[in-house]
Amino acid sequence: NDEEMRWIKNERRSLNIAIDIDDTIMNVWRDEMFEEYNKKYSANLVFEDIKTHWFNGDLKLKEIFFQQYYAHQESLPIYENAKDVIYKLKKDGHILSLLTSRPESDKIFTKNWAIKEFWVDFFENILFSCDFGADDKSIVAQKYGFDLVIDDAEHHIEWYSQNTDAHILMYSQPWNQHIEEAWKKYRVNHWNDIL
Repeated sequence: NDEEMRWIKNERRSLNIAIDIDDTIMNVWRDEMFEEYNKKYSANLVFEDIKTHWFNGDLKLKEIFFQQYYAHQESLPIYENAKDVIYKLKKDGHILSLLTSRPESDKIFTKNWAIKEFWVDFFENILFSCDFGADDKSIVAQKYGFDLVIDDAEHHIEWYSQNTDAHILMYSQPWNQHIEEAWKKYRVNHWNDIL
């Protein structure tokens, strides 16, 4: 797959790229969330134990996650080198869009976050899958003709693979380890792997 991955690094035309935010650009899993969960439920859960994008089916974990997420949303960190790589992609002439599954209620925050972290009009589009009637980002990817998508969620990775012609960079997370690399589907462990 290293040879197939080279097409991105060697591509001379502008690529139309969609980038997910949560768990791809922004690290939304706080250590304090695990501490609260473990103390409250006498558990020893760590980040690497999260094997599904759906909180391992644990509604208590989901509740604590969203309490922590919304309480600290403004200060959630960006993954190391993410901004540098995204700036480089933009500098190299690629067309960048954010594509998120965040709900309608997060639109204003998300747009303001993008302006604060990058700048006004840095991204060609800030797209919300809820505007297209479903959580299926592949519908949006088809409509916008993305050449490349960067995402972590296993269901989106599979839907992109099945429903689009886009190449897929799987931002490595514990919940997508079972997905094998294949033609047009590559794993990246760190943002610097993209360049």
